[in-house]
Amino acid sequence: MPNGRCRLHGGKSLAGVAAPAYKGKGYSKYLPIGLIDTFNEFRNDQEKLALDDQIALVDTYATQLMEELGDYSSAELWEQLQGQVTEYHKATEAERRNLLDYIFNTIEAGASYVSKWDTLHKTMEQRRKLVADERKRRIEMEQMITAEQAMLLVSGLMESVRQNVNDRTILTAIQADFVRLAGGAQRKLDSGAGDSTGE
Repeated sequence: MPNGRCRLHGGKSLAGVAAPAYKGKGYSKYLPIGLIDTFNEFRNDQEKLALDDQIALVDTYATQLMEELGDYSSAELWEQLQGQVTEYHKATEAERRNLLDYIFNTIEAGASYVSKWDTLHKTMEQRRKLVADERKRRIEMEQMITAEQAMLLVSGLMESVRQNVNDRTILTAIQADFVRLAGGAQRKLDSGAGDSTGE
């Protein structure tokens, strides 16, 4: 069998996430098998902290809401309703039944109109927060330096020390400090990378 075993002695056994005994770790141990690949794809996405897609989705939804508002305004709906109520008072009993349908439809249209504006307001507030978060993220990214830039900085500082410090004992002590600090920083980077996966 593909797993290297005889089909009668474990060759047909389910392995990995498909195995009943699979424990996983973090969120992955609770996910249905069909979502594991998607989960890993998002987890490994280098741009997962970017909010551009979410902002675009909110913009799309806001546009759809604005299109659904229709061509009338709240004032126009009230004018229609007033006119229909006036007609209702003048109408005969038979005519009133038809007018009631118009009145109820107008009231429902007005309620829907107000509800859509409320949803649109909440959507735009959500967009404002996403844009603020994305702006903050980009500013923080610009303020961070890469590991390569940090190493270049350390190398430059070390070279400056070598050129300006003549005492061999002091130079050796400074070099030892640089090595110790660089090692500690690297360990923090490594442990931080492990924590950021959500596992």
